[in-house]
Parts: sequence; C-alpha cells; structure tokens
Amino acid sequence: MLIHIALAQLTLGLTAAFVIAGRLTRWRPAWLAWPAAFGVCLVLARGPGPAVAGYLAAARHLIRFIAGPGPALARLARPSAAFGGWRRWLPAQLPVALIVAAAEAGVIARLRGHPAPCRPGAVAAARRAYLTASLRRGEVATADGGCVGIVTATGRRAEVTWREAEGGVLVAGGSADAVTRTGLDLAIAAIQHRKAVLIIDLAGSGERTAASVTAACAASRAPLVRLGDRGADYNPLAWQPPARAAGLVMAMLDWAETTAAARSLCAGYLCCALEVIAADRASARHRGGMIADLAGLARPGGLRQRLGHANLAIRNRDALVSRAVECARRLDADSHAAAALAAAADQLAELASAAVAGWLVPPRSAGGAPVSLATAVAGRQVVLACPDPGRNGLPGVMVARLAVADLIALLSERGDRGASADCLVSIDGCEPIGRGLLSDLLALGRASGTSVVLGATEGAASADLAGRVNVLVARDRARPGEVALRVRGPRPRHVRARAVQ
Repeated sequence: MLIHIALAQLTLGLTAAFVIAGRLTRWRPAWLAWPAAFGVCLVLARGPGPAVAGYLAAARHLIRFIAGPGPALARLARPSAAFGGWRRWLPAQLPVALIVAAAEAGVIARLRGHPAPCRPGAVAAARRAYLTASLRRGEVATADGGCVGIVTATGRRAEVTWREAEGGVLVAGGSADAVTRTGLDLAIAAIQHRKAVLIIDLAGSGERTAASVTAACAASRAPLVRLGDRGADYNPLAWQPPARAAGLVMAMLDWAETTAAARSLCAGYLCCALEVIAADRASARHRGGMIADLAGLARPGGLRQRLGHANLAIRNRDALVSRAVECARRLDADSHAAAALAAAADQLAELASAAVAGWLVPPRSAGGAPVSLATAVAGRQVVLACPDPGRNGLPGVMVARLAVADLIALLSERGDRGASADCLVSIDGCEPIGRGLLSDLLALGRASGTSVVLGATEGAASADLAGRVNVLVARDRARPGEVALRVRGPRPRHVRARAVQ
C-alpha cells in the first residue's frame, strides 16, 4: 500500500475500483481483460516509451523531491509539496495503470476465491440460448458423448462421454418422468452416433419412448427392431446349447430366499429338461410353446414321464436318462430345492400364459427371422423392448432379465476376443432386474466397449447402484428442471445443470 501511495497512486485507485466492482456485480474475473485491453490500446496509441515514462513520472518526481537541498524529513513533512504537480503526472499513469490494476485485481480475485456464485455473462447467456434451441430440436449428441443439460454458470453442455459411460451411468431421482427423459436423451445421442443400442423400458412409458426412439432412428437412418412387433420374435432359449439356455432360464427366474445349493440342483435339472426338449422332435418347442413345455417338465415327475415316452433323437440317451434320474433323486431328498423348482415351474407357467410369451416363439411367417442380439450389435441396430411390468407383471420382468442375461453372455464373449461392441444399453426402471445381473452388466462395460445407462427412482436400489457407477445424473424432485452431474473419472467433476424440456 505504501509503495502504491508513493509511486503508483492511480494503480491503487483502479485496483480498488476493480475489486469492488467484481464483488458487487459477481462478474467472472475474465471481465478484467476489457480494461487491460483498453490500457494496451492506449499504450500503443501513445507509444510504449512515453506510456512507461508517464507511469514512472510520479516516482521521478518523488525521488527529485527527496534528493533536493536541505533535510529530507523536513521536506516529506509537507505532503502538498511532495505531490505537487499531480494534475500533470497522475493522468500520465493511466495507460499502464489500467494493465497493472487489472492484473492485480485478477490475482486478488484468484486468491480470495468465489464465496458467491459468479453471474453468467452475455457470452454464457448467448451460448445457453443457442444450446436450448438445439436441444429442443433433438440435437443431444456431442462430439464424443451425449448431453444431459446446460451448465447454468457457463452455458456449456453438461456432457457424458462414451468413455465415461463405459464405467456405468445411473440416472436417479424422485420423478420417474424426469429419469426417463434423461436416460432417453443418452440413448438418442447413441443413435445419432450410429451405435448399436438396446433399450429396455420397465418404467411404463412405452408409447412415449417408442415414439421418440422411432423418430430418432428415422432421422439417423438407423434400423429399428421392436420386440413384440410382427416378425420380431425373440427366443434365445431355442437357439442355444442346453447348458447355456439353462443359464438364461436361471437368470430370468426369481430365486429370492433360495440357497446356492438349491439353485445348483435346480440348474442341473433344468439343463436336463432343456436337453430333452432339444432332442424331442415332437416337443412343444416346435409348436411355439417352449416355455410351457419347460414348465411342465419342471413339475414333479414331468421329466421322468417325458423320458419314458418321448422318441429322443440323441445318441447318449442312456446318459441323459441317468443324469435326469439322479437330478430328480437329489431334488426329492432336498425339500428346499424341490420347493424352489416348484416355484420356478409356477413362474414359467405364468410366463407361458402371459401376453409377452408371444415374443418368445419362433417366427411363424415364411420369411421371418428370429431377433438376435449378436446380429443387432454387429449390424448397429436399435432394439427396443417395452415389457411393461405394470401391465404384464412378473412375466414382463422375466423377459427383460432374459434379454439382459443374453446380452451379458454376448458381451462377455466379445470382451474375451477383444472385439469392441461399441453399443449402448439403456434400462429404465432397472430395479426389478436384480443386483446380480446389473453388476455383471456394469462390469463388462469397459472390457466390451459398452455404455450402460440405468434409470432408477430414489430408494435402496438407487443408493446401491450409485456406488457402482462412474457417472451419476441426479434429478431433483423439488427442482425438476435441475440436473446434478457427478463424474468420477477420467476427468472428475461435479456440476449443476438445467435440463431442457
């Protein structure tokens, strides 16, 4: 302060004015570039030499005053004489003082920090208006990801890159509609990037989701397959080896409160049943009722009766019969496992009688072909499934689990081969899928190049998933227009944004 008072009085005044103006207006420190630029213009207009000489004129005047004849202390006691002629040398400091004061005010602002949020400037307002218009047109794709909102402070996109999404994305909030919109924005961004996309809607917004996805596919010329439509039948059980099909069946059933030992016995029994169905040429699988056939074989005595009467086109019939008899014997000896298998048979029977069972039959038209997730990923197709548990109940959830388990097996194979899937999986209302399947799917994200987007409302499942994903997009029920974005890596950040309706 003393040096400024003695040698750079105008710099001190301008610095104080800039600091006060910045705190009152809450402008970002970048606004100081304007007075600094004006000072540079004045320096160039006056000439660098004269401008610097004018800035140092006060120092020269003070040095001459102190070095004059007589005692220096006596002269300094007369301030009016020490600062005489200020009307001449003080204005000469202005060009360089603007530059120095802007720099000093910027340093002070940086050291002090921002106790109050900065006010968005005109550039941020213009950028925000442009992005709002583009997002309302449906342009949600960014250079390497998707946009979930606009950062209020800067007017820039709140972006989630595909590399970040490979670690898992959870869209959580109290409003199911807001969660659905945000997850759908990321799915549409993937469609605009021409990725392979699998969308499973368990939140009950099927028609709205279908309309948005259909429009996005039409705009990007992406092939769309909607499960349940005519000719779009999906039955991975019919085309898999019995052991793998048994794993898919185990994944889609509800095994709550069933021990690992009981599940193992049930898996062995179902594998034998599926092998019998595959070998029995007269089985219901060929009549379009594989799920009902499997439910019947899971009943007590069902498998033994089929083995006694069916004409199995299989070489190792005796070995199959032996395994089936052994599985049945072990189940009879374990009441808990027998009860679990009976519950599984009930679930399969419920699925067979539900409307969504029509998805799980071979194509009946002459030119029809079954829907294959492997083909969809390779051909960069968009697959949409809306099983709607609110209308279909548990069977709808079972079909969704089947699709997720089938996808996990596919991505695991591609990851082992080092072949990137370059796809996005979006599951809205993911809670019924179950922690095990979701954890397996998230674990395959980086290894297979798959972006996993999960939508969940607030609750225990949402809190558990939040600790497993790389990106958390939180939608506030009290403020439905706000989005909180948290990214753990590779570029950690936590920003607040505004969603565009």
